[in-house]
Amino acid sequence: MKKGMFCIFVILLFSTLEAGTLLKIHSADILKQNQIGGKTIYGNVDIEYDIYRVKCDSAVINKDMTHARLFRNIQFSDTSRTIRCKSATLSKTPNGNMAYLLGDIRITEKDFYITGKEASMNEITDRVSVTDSVIVKYFKFPSALYCKQLELATGEEIVSSESVDSVHYIDSLRYYKLFTRSFSYDIKKEKLVFETKFSLEAHEFSEPYMRFKQTDPAKILSVVKNLKIIKDGYFSANRGAFIFDSLNIDTAGKCSFVQFDREKADTLYFNSDRIVYSEAAQRGDATGNVKIRKDKMIIEAKRTSYYQKSETVKFFDKPVVTYDKSTVTGDSIELKIGKKDFYPETAVIYGNPVFRSQPEPDFPEEINILKGKLMNLWFSGKDISKIIVSKEAEGVYFIRKERSKTSEASNYLLGDEMVINFADGKIDNASIKGGCEGVYYPDKMKKEVLKPKKK
Repeated sequence: MKKGMFCIFVILLFSTLEAGTLLKIHSADILKQNQIGGKTIYGNVDIEYDIYRVKCDSAVINKDMTHARLFRNIQFSDTSRTIRCKSATLSKTPNGNMAYLLGDIRITEKDFYITGKEASMNEITDRVSVTDSVIVKYFKFPSALYCKQLELATGEEIVSSESVDSVHYIDSLRYYKLFTRSFSYDIKKEKLVFETKFSLEAHEFSEPYMRFKQTDPAKILSVVKNLKIIKDGYFSANRGAFIFDSLNIDTAGKCSFVQFDREKADTLYFNSDRIVYSEAAQRGDATGNVKIRKDKMIIEAKRTSYYQKSETVKFFDKPVVTYDKSTVTGDSIELKIGKKDFYPETAVIYGNPVFRSQPEPDFPEEINILKGKLMNLWFSGKDISKIIVSKEAEGVYFIRKERSKTSEASNYLLGDEMVINFADGKIDNASIKGGCEGVYYPDKMKKEVLKPKKK
């Protein structure tokens, strides 16, 4: 989709402006000449204009062959493209060629198809413009762009629009829909820029749609209605820049992504102030008020980095992870993400890691705590299955057979390494290695475990 939906009209329009326009009549059924040398020709008109061979029903041409008006069934053709319209005015001026096309504009070239009501090709201002209900269809990678006006600055090789309605694209796995008001595309740099808010939808199919290349881009919506969708994704930002040669993305201002899984009733939320991605580095960075929420997990950080090759995400500047009824904090956190879904498989917490279990509502003081210098976590499904705390490991946990009842006792543990195993979201057992120290507080003494300990 990276070039298909935004530069599909560039190849067509850029090559329509060339220097040195000349009109030359090849043939016509009837030719009439007035007293000042002007010509009116009828029936099977065949003339040359610039790089085009032009056919129409009739034409009026001035004496110097530098100005012409064409009427009915007009067709401009060269070796690669065809332009059709109902009427046209062609002019050669001292500063350059000008052409105005009116009525059911249709521009085709190989896989490209552009329609509109009016078009102008102007060498004086180095601008090509197609206006009024413009539709750009690209068949090779089925997509359709809808807007009121497209403009190409031929000198700078920048195409832009201030009146975009939407862009639709389909492939074998997803249907995409882009909404924005304005954009610019630098042809030389292959750089697409949104200076105003844009939003992108992505809808994933349950089964691959293998006939997408045979789809008429203008009929994408009707095709999608008959396909089963299992996931919906929505991304938006206040502005963005995309470089397509080696894909680089930079979006800023209320960056937001939401993905809904229709079958699992599962939702992923992502927010940040800025997102930067480099395909060459296979790395993405999010900064400023980063927040991720999925099912039981909420992660908040000031800065995060995603490493595509290793499928790891790192959170920096004292991130906070809330997972079910537990919180994990540290100087930085690294998550290994599962391939099929955004759930952690393992986690490493560096620099003053602290694990706290959220208390039961009826027993707010009974908080399980693990501390150390390094912490490793393992997950089974959506639950924490194991924690290893290394280097000055310290643990406090309450012993409770049933969650709905008060704890029976508490334990304080200290050692070089502590291993905690979980079952059904609760601490099942604990073991200590090196420098072991443990204190058991039964029954009424159990809250003594929360008092500071001298080491």
